[in-house]
Amino acid sequence: MAEYPVGEIRQLLVALRDLLQQEGESNWVYGIDGILQLLEEPPDVNGARSGYKTMCGGYGSFSDLIIWKDDFEDRRRVNRLLDDLRNKLCVLFRL
Repeated sequence: MAEYPVGEIRQLLVALRDLLQQEGESNWVYGIDGILQLLEEPPDVNGARSGYKTMCGGYGSFSDLIIWKDDFEDRRRVNRLLDDLRNKLCVLFRL
């Protein structure tokens, strides 16, 4: 089995955390920060993968999060970016 692309996963997690903070969503930032800590040297990729999988599983989980904007086009734009980041992380973590 090929190794996980830790650098790319870190970059996506940082981009995801930055987006959430920019949009005033703080609840999920703590989980993302915890996953980022697991990826510090030496990286615990299996722990990070497990943490992200747990965040995204079940009703009311991170995978259900939407960012509300009053303007429809703004809401669509920011949520497409959110979905894109989440989907890329699922692919890289092989979930």
